[in-house]
Amino acid sequence: MEGCFICKLSINDGRATVTLREKGARNINEFSKLRNDTKVAKSGDVVHQDCRRDYTNAKSVKQKELDYKTTENRVLRSQEQFNYRDNCLFCGQFADVKDKRKGTDVFPVRTKDFQSNIEKICRERNDEWATHVLTRIVFVHDLHAADAVYHQRCSVNFRTGKSIPSGTPKQSKNKTGRPQHQQAQAAFQKTVEYLLQNEDEQLTVIELVEKMKDYCGDAAYSTVHMKSKIQKYFGDDVIITEINGKPNVITLRKTATSILHDFHQKQNASDPESEKMNIIKAAASLIKSDIKSKIGTKTEYPSVSDVESLECNEHYLPDSLRLFLNSLISTCNHSLKLSAIGQTIIQATRPRSLIAPLQIGLAVQMHHHFGSRFLIDSLYNMGFSSSYSEVQRYEMNAAMSQGTDIPEVTEEGNLQYIADNVDHNLRTIDGHGTFHGMGIIASVTPGFMRTNCIPRTDVNIEELKEIGKIDIRPYKLDKETHTSLKFMKLNQVNATSYSESLSLLSRTVWPIKSTGWSALCQMVYGGVFPGKSSIVYLPMIDMNPSDLTCINSTLHFISKEARRHNADPVVTFDQPLYWKAVNIILNEAESSTLKSMVVRLGGFHTEMSFLGSIGHIMNSSGLSELLETVYASTAVGHMLSGKAISRAVRGHFLTQTALTLLITSEIYDFPQYTPGTDTDDPSQSYLDDKENFPKADTTCVDNEKPSESNQILPSEIEQLITVFEGIIQSNISIESLNDNQTLNIISERIRLFRKSLKNCRTASLWFQYMDMVELLRQFITAERTGNWNLHLKSLQQMLPYLAASGHNLYAKSVHIYLQQMQNLPATHPALDNLFKTGHHVIRRTDRFWAGLSTDLVIEQALMRSLKTTGGLTRGRGLSESQRLLWLLSMPQCSQMNEAMQKLTDVNYNTSEQHKELGKSRIDQDKKDVQIFKSFLGERNPFSSDISLRNIETGTLADEKVNVERSVDIGKEILKSMEDQYADDFVFKKNKQVVTLASKTNIKIDGEEVVVDPQLLFQRLVAAANNIFPDISEVFKFELSSTPAALFEPSGLMRQAQKATLGDALWNIGDCAVNRKLDSELHYVIDGGSLIQRLPWNKGSTFGEICQQYVDYIKRRYDHAVIVFDGYTSGPSTKDHVHMRRTKGVEGAKIIFKTTTPFRSKKENFLTNNENKQNFINMLSDALVKNDFQTEHADADADVLIAKTGVNQSISHPTVVIGEDTDVLVLLIFHCTLSSHGLFYRSDQSNRKLSSNKVWDIQKTKLLLGPEVSKLLPFIHSVTGCDTTSRLYGIGKGPVLKKMSENEELRKLALPFLSRCSSVKDIVNCGVQIIAYLYGGVPHESLDIIRYRKFANKVLSNSVTFLQVQTLPPTSAAAEQHCKRVFYQIIEWTEETNLNPLDWGWSITNDRLTPIKTTLPAAPDKLLNIIRCKCKTNCDTRRCTCRKHGLECTIACSECKGHLCTNAEKIVFEEDQNE
Repeated sequence: MEGCFICKLSINDGRATVTLREKGARNINEFSKLRNDTKVAKSGDVVHQDCRRDYTNAKSVKQKELDYKTTENRVLRSQEQFNYRDNCLFCGQFADVKDKRKGTDVFPVRTKDFQSNIEKICRERNDEWATHVLTRIVFVHDLHAADAVYHQRCSVNFRTGKSIPSGTPKQSKNKTGRPQHQQAQAAFQKTVEYLLQNEDEQLTVIELVEKMKDYCGDAAYSTVHMKSKIQKYFGDDVIITEINGKPNVITLRKTATSILHDFHQKQNASDPESEKMNIIKAAASLIKSDIKSKIGTKTEYPSVSDVESLECNEHYLPDSLRLFLNSLISTCNHSLKLSAIGQTIIQATRPRSLIAPLQIGLAVQMHHHFGSRFLIDSLYNMGFSSSYSEVQRYEMNAAMSQGTDIPEVTEEGNLQYIADNVDHNLRTIDGHGTFHGMGIIASVTPGFMRTNCIPRTDVNIEELKEIGKIDIRPYKLDKETHTSLKFMKLNQVNATSYSESLSLLSRTVWPIKSTGWSALCQMVYGGVFPGKSSIVYLPMIDMNPSDLTCINSTLHFISKEARRHNADPVVTFDQPLYWKAVNIILNEAESSTLKSMVVRLGGFHTEMSFLGSIGHIMNSSGLSELLETVYASTAVGHMLSGKAISRAVRGHFLTQTALTLLITSEIYDFPQYTPGTDTDDPSQSYLDDKENFPKADTTCVDNEKPSESNQILPSEIEQLITVFEGIIQSNISIESLNDNQTLNIISERIRLFRKSLKNCRTASLWFQYMDMVELLRQFITAERTGNWNLHLKSLQQMLPYLAASGHNLYAKSVHIYLQQMQNLPATHPALDNLFKTGHHVIRRTDRFWAGLSTDLVIEQALMRSLKTTGGLTRGRGLSESQRLLWLLSMPQCSQMNEAMQKLTDVNYNTSEQHKELGKSRIDQDKKDVQIFKSFLGERNPFSSDISLRNIETGTLADEKVNVERSVDIGKEILKSMEDQYADDFVFKKNKQVVTLASKTNIKIDGEEVVVDPQLLFQRLVAAANNIFPDISEVFKFELSSTPAALFEPSGLMRQAQKATLGDALWNIGDCAVNRKLDSELHYVIDGGSLIQRLPWNKGSTFGEICQQYVDYIKRRYDHAVIVFDGYTSGPSTKDHVHMRRTKGVEGAKIIFKTTTPFRSKKENFLTNNENKQNFINMLSDALVKNDFQTEHADADADVLIAKTGVNQSISHPTVVIGEDTDVLVLLIFHCTLSSHGLFYRSDQSNRKLSSNKVWDIQKTKLLLGPEVSKLLPFIHSVTGCDTTSRLYGIGKGPVLKKMSENEELRKLALPFLSRCSSVKDIVNCGVQIIAYLYGGVPHESLDIIRYRKFANKVLSNSVTFLQVQTLPPTSAAAEQHCKRVFYQIIEWTEETNLNPLDWGWSITNDRLTPIKTTLPAAPDKLLNIIRCKCKTNCDTRRCTCRKHGLECTIACSECKGHLCTNAEKIVFEEDQNE
């Protein structure tokens, strides 16, 4: 260990040590030079404290050392208080130079030489008297300038080496008093010296008292006396800052005169660099003096207005500092940087006596957003902000000074409260650290700005708890005296709305002007509005929010607070709390203060419920598949349940736009915009080119059914564009849209189009969907514009949908809410007037289109703030004191944050431009609309087909499905509610709509329930863990609504990937034709593929179309046999294939002959089986007349094609033309090796090389060998063909390989080739093969394999989310699959036909449908616990979902999975305030 730098002794000798910093090292080095030492100190050296003190003591050095010292620090005066004008330089006694009496020997110092001589004598005498005199000289530098005086007698004695004269006159003007304590006086002098040496640390008076005690012990001065002595000693050169009772901070400053005097004393430096340094030091000293002269206080914090004002921040700087920084910073508009840097310098210069506005502002802003001590203290250590502890103190004082107070609410203003449940860590491992309570906020419209300064005091947390205390009011429901709410007939609410007209305009011009609806509304809506609102956070109640005591306490607290502010008590709850609150108020005594309360139902949560109603009504309609073309499947689930609000709204709006484009395309028959055209403006399209449109036709709509002549007109397009641009540019008022002639014409065309399809159930369902989306737009418009009557009207129009879709809790709550709000003019007329002027919503931004539902604001402001970075749940904790501190300080911290954002013009998460106006958003919207329109165009929901179907799968509705009549059904339910008591009324399931999802529903306790297969699997497995000792027992059940490994969620078989078998066969070896084919080839052509090959020209006669085919065959094929499918009206195993291909659309039956012109669309014409069969007959006749041979199958022609080809190859080389893998498999199976040559190829041209394969069937059969060739139909069908399901995760190629290599598998497959095999043999062998394909070992059942795979993936934590379809099918489902495989193989290989009803098929609605399984989805005792039927809030253990640790879902009969406290919490991953 090294020794002390000065004394060279060990630093471990027990004496106090100190580590030198840069300034300390520089100070020692200067004294080393003056002492003529060779010591050189550096930062980091360790020295003894007493060594450092003695080494740098001015008294122990020569005069030249003191000369240097005085350039930086002042030297001590003599022990007594000394005044150069009144006291003798030598003796220190009173000396009046003005006294002219005889004998007076007082003289002023007149020359510099006098001072030089005295300094020389001081060095020579080198005694105590000389030290005192020298100290007085070096303190002022210039005795003449200081007007110093002396006694002549004292001067003579000093010069001659004598002592102080004993007869020196005393200071006659001094007050008499007790004699000064010599020890204390000496200690005080040392203390002053310490202060001068450490003045940059800004010591306090108490610290100086403690330092004096080190010198003289108990003789040290008191704090008050020390303060007085310091002020007397330094006079105007000291500033002592009061800090609200805290130790007083001492700041020493130099006057400009002394600083300039020092500078001029050093002007003689010959070195230019030294002169430059002297100038800089002098300038710094002047600026520092001005900073120290600045009057400041730490008794209160800077106000928000001071922080927000750039002018105030700039004027906070002294003029000298502002001038200096202006000279340094040369950028334009640098006022903010100048203020920030200047305040940083001021804070660093006076850290203990001032709080700079920008320093505390930045620290509070960072704490508000991020809550990070690390971030704030990092900024503080670099000098850019206040410390974290200062921010905490600011929070505490802000919370204490403001509490729950709200500035006075004016008569034109409105105060309303919002309460909602707050949850945190509800599912911790040990159950600790959770919070479940009631959060409350208040909203004041118009808003306010707190201008008062926050005092800086010491706040006790107990005091804070006292002001944030909420009295708990116990409540117990008295069932005997309980009064029930009664449903009354609602009055019709009328309100003027321009939403529908603006919506139709935006959707109709979408191909040309692609502006999002919300952005358009923000631009065009305007008017008088109350202004931006202010949010006040109030204390939370640490109780279960659904508890009646908690709700009662909330109501009383809000009532008390509202009365305190002279306002009507208004509170908003979501549905579960709303229902309990209105019942509490209903049963209060008439004298209760709660009777005057107005309880509102949250509009945002009502919107969620309505979105869930849309999802329920449109379940299995094809809407989810449509949305999945753009959104992820998981996101679509949340969208249709109403949880992903923003995505759902956007998805529905874009879908409605795509449907409108489809309708206008049908009506006017004009091309629509396709993305990808080169244009600079993304909102423009090629439709700007008027040449794309037909000639003008001004005929008005006067026919009940639109005709082809009613095409959209250029004049209408131009007028629409003009209207749209006029609206955007404010040349046309939005109020005029309802009377706009062009819009009315288009609206009438759409009405007539809709009327023409009134008997088409699919079209009716999708028109109803458009109505629901339009109602959603209307409701959003009401909230955003603050239109109270439109708000009530929209809710009234939502009621039928809520009731019809089974959203019973909201149906009854909205009904009661409307009753009470319609009675508001009588009960609260002033409040009703406020609501009618837009005060029922909250605006967080100052513009017209900015209103938000009150319950949405508490989600955005309180709930999101709690859980985002900087919130309570991100490390701060949720104890009572932490909650109160955060909640009560939040309004002031928010204002400080807003002030900093305004000052810096940097917003954390908002933009003035609506996000729908961004180029990327416009492009994305255009792209998504086109995707939706393409999807809908291929599956036209507005066809003339009268059936009701899923537009994606083609699944037809049962006769019990009535979903397209949702409004009528809902109105019937509402009618039955009138004059009924809410507690007695029961919503009956059989009165609700039956949706298209009823085909895939599961039955629970005799009731059909719609559940997503994946969700059902997860819930069943979770519940089974608590019920079954051995969970493997339940895996013999599918645990899903359908066997997911074999069937899609829609209930259709998983679509086979047939082409992969052809690829696998091709890759086995050389299957291609290697020889030149004889020119005399015979051809067998697949007629079904042929029909699809050629396009049909609209206007051509059917005879001309047939001739097209004849000419095509003549050009390409000689000696051709064309084999056609047969289309009968009876059930077929390919019914589901046809349904999938046609999307369930069956075209209209057309009577035609060869001279009939074709005026339809080919795909629509061919969806009708009668049309197709009649055309095949006509085409066959035309072919026969041209010497071509035709063959007709009774149903599917694959077997007939293969056999015809084999028979032809016996006498001639034959090429089979087709596209189907089924034909390839059958050719290999039936082929004889002795034929003249059998080949197979596609008829498609311009295809990839891999698709232009020419198969040599005989060579391929030799490569496979006789056994595999014989089993090829089994391999193909067991892995999926047209009539059997694909096994999820099992590919055809691997199965082909396993069959080729495993003899045991081939033996197990042989029974499938024999017509005589029993059902038992087929089932046993087939299940064993499937078990082997899924990795099973011998004698291991499929059910055990299912559990084993589940355990391997989940219980081993290899995955956290298991897709149910990745598990093998159950044995029961596999048995039915094996039956269908056997049936198909026999149809392919033998002449006899089996009865499909004996082999895995059943008849439903005159169609053959596959039997999925023979077991229910799960055991009954398991099914009965996976959903609840709670009619309240699911907040007790009586809720079966909560009891078994499950969240409520859409399957629950009342709450629907998002209307109760046990539902999945809403996560705001998107901004709701668009």
